[in-house]
Order: sequence, then C-alpha cells, then structure tokens
Amino acid sequence: MTTAQTHISPTDPNAAFSGLTHRNPDIADCLDRLRLLQPLEMISAPAKTRMLPLLKKMGDPHLAIPPVIHVAGTNGKGSVLAYLQAVFEAAGYDVHKFTSPHLVHFNERIVLAGEDISDELLLDALQATEQAVAGENIRFFDAATLAALYAFACVPADIVLLETGMGGKLDSTNIFDAPLCAALSTVSLDHTSVLGTTHEEIATTKCGIAKADKAFVIGRQEKDAVYDLAIDISKNCGALPACYGRDWQVSEWDALLSFKGMYREWVVPRPQMAGSYQIDNAGLALAMLEQILEKNSYDIAAGDVAAGIRQAQWRGRLQPITHGPLCEQLGKGEKLWLDGGHNGSAARMLAEEIKKWDKPTDIVLALSRKRDYTEALTPLAQAARSVTLVPLKNYEQVLYSLPDLQKLGTETDFDLHFAPSWQDAVRHLAGGDGNILIAGSLYLAGDVLKEHG
Repeated sequence: MTTAQTHISPTDPNAAFSGLTHRNPDIADCLDRLRLLQPLEMISAPAKTRMLPLLKKMGDPHLAIPPVIHVAGTNGKGSVLAYLQAVFEAAGYDVHKFTSPHLVHFNERIVLAGEDISDELLLDALQATEQAVAGENIRFFDAATLAALYAFACVPADIVLLETGMGGKLDSTNIFDAPLCAALSTVSLDHTSVLGTTHEEIATTKCGIAKADKAFVIGRQEKDAVYDLAIDISKNCGALPACYGRDWQVSEWDALLSFKGMYREWVVPRPQMAGSYQIDNAGLALAMLEQILEKNSYDIAAGDVAAGIRQAQWRGRLQPITHGPLCEQLGKGEKLWLDGGHNGSAARMLAEEIKKWDKPTDIVLALSRKRDYTEALTPLAQAARSVTLVPLKNYEQVLYSLPDLQKLGTETDFDLHFAPSWQDAVRHLAGGDGNILIAGSLYLAGDVLKEHG
C-alpha cells in the first residue's frame, strides 16, 4: 500500500459539521443557521427549563404526539429502537422515531410513520424551530429535537421512539414525565470530557431518564457495578427497574433467540443484523416490549415479535455492502462490510466478532481526533489480517489527516498501511480471499453509503 503524501484541501472551521449539508439548499441554510447557535460552554439547565418555553412558542407539539418510548446509553440505542420499530410495524402500528446522528441526509433522524421525513415537512419544522429559538443560546441537538417533536405532531402515529443524545438527565429529549417505558443500553467510556471518566459517572447521567411509576429496563453492561447503580437510581426516583440477569435473560441457540422475562417468554428467529452483540440489543428491546404490553393495550402477537426481530435493520452497523462500484472489484467469495462504531467499546466488540469469521479480515479504518486512537486501533489491529488507515476529505477537524495518520503509525508497534482515501484502500485490497471491513467513524460510514447505500 502506498504511503505517498496526498494533498488535502484546507477546510473551514466548521468542517466537523459538513455532514449537515443537504440536497435542498433551503434546508441546508436552516441547518447552518441553527448549528451556529451552538454554545461554546456546556449547558447545565434542565431539559424542561430549556425546551418547554421553546415548545410553547411552537404550539406545544409535544402534547399532541403519541405515547413515548425512551432509550439512553452509549452503544446499541439505535439497534434497540430498530427492533422495537420493526415489531410494532409488523403488528400494523405506525411508528415515529428520532435518532442521531444521520449517515447521509438529516431526514434520517426523523422518521414519520415508518418513512424518513419529507423535505417539505422538514423545512417547515426547521423554520418553525428557527422562529421559536430566535437566536437563543441552545445546542444544535436541542434544535433538532424541537424540529422532530413539531413534525411528530403533524403526522398521525401510534408510538414515538426517542433516542437520547450523548447524555440523559439534561438531554433535550428528557421532557416526558410518563413514557410508556425507558431503558438503559450498554454504558461505555465515551464523551468522557462531558459525562465523566468512569462507567458509574456516565451511567448516573444516562439513568436520569428513569421516571416514577414507569418501567426502567436495564440492558447488559460492561461493568457489573452499573447494574446496582442503575437499580438504585431508578428506585430512588420511583421508577420500576427490570434488570438484565435478574429480571430477564436472553440467549442464542440453533439460529434462534430465546427470551425469558418477568411476564413473557419468546423464542424467535435470530436477528438479520450481524454481530453477536445484537442478541443483547434484541433482548433489551424484548424486555422493554414485555413491560409495555403488560400495562398497555397494544395488540402484538408472537408472530409479530418474531417477524420484527428477524426483519429489523439499522444502517451502518456491521452492514454488508452488496452493491455499488467497488463491489464489482471484489474477488469470488470476498465480502465488503461497513461498521460505524466509533468508540473503544464498539471497536472491542467488533474485534471479537471478526475473530469468529471463517475468513481473514482486512480493515480500512478512520480514526477520530476526539478520542484516544489506541482504543479503536489496538483491538482491531490485533484481530485483523491487515489495517489500512485512511483520512476523510473535508473532515480534518474530527478525523486524522493522512500525514497525521502516518505520524501515528510510527508511534505504534502495529504493521499499518496507509491510503489517501477509503476508495483507494478498498480497490487495493479487492480481489483477495477474505473480508474487507470499513470501520472507525460514522462520518466514514456516511461517505461509504453515499456511494454504496
């Protein structure tokens, strides 16, 4: 693989947000203006203090939306909501969903009755948000949440699935006193400069979405101490904890997923989504579902549960890439994969997964400036046949450039390769006998899906 220096054009100071550009110029302009409201300091005001006055200016759309399901955590949130969406839709219900970030277009963040929001309604929602905030010092994620709630009130549905941003207690989605159910997915060390430097500190923040008299489902955790902590926090606020290992279990056997909870037992086909960690994500979704069904009148049959778990999809999470220009260059039996996991925990889980594959894996990897690069590089380099480090044009603010990557390469003991782009790296590797995995960043995942999505 070549190590030749490649010129990378300078970017503006806001390059980290270039993923917010949009095919519709009016929407792109709105997103840019809302992004510029981003405060430099960390906001410490409670979500209701920030959000409710703004929502009132917008006509209180949050009071006109369907019942809410709320999920916080570090890893797995999006997959858990994808399973719930698929199950409810298999039963004939219309589902709204708010997740972040997007991979290709901002519309992906706001799903209305199963479909990405239209450009027309998105523009309306963003303009209503702009008018409400009127230059106030709020986070961009707050503005995105306002736009989502406005859109949810415009389209009929039966359920709303809400994913928090990086936090929980102060998160702009945390404005509902009576969600159908709230949950904590796996807690890992991420955003430590804001959320804390230990699993316990981060979990404390994320458990802030637990609500009195409502189920709070605790998923499988990396650190045992998080279980007791989450149980105590939820009990102290009057919530009803349902904890992995104590109140529910999930396992895989013979291509089936077996769930045993407090009220129900299900045996369903294994999820389509690749990765053994998807068993835990599907289990958390089922644990939430049993709590919801126990106290609410949704008509969901066992067949709907099986169909939803089997059919659920979530782009950019250990996703096979099966069409697009680079796929034509793959060798016989060679497979191209994409994963947007971007923290140390995700890298470790991904490394454990590729160790199980029956063919060797060559990894094309982008590294973030926001994190200790060794947390992602070390487990993946140890599991892969080769690692090629790549930059991503226009993202030098958040991802390492090629010269910086080459400098990092001299500081490690791994035999690393370098390429000026992920396309060049894949072309060089194509024609072999194994797997090619593109990984390390959601920015990179979005770039790949623009061409192969």
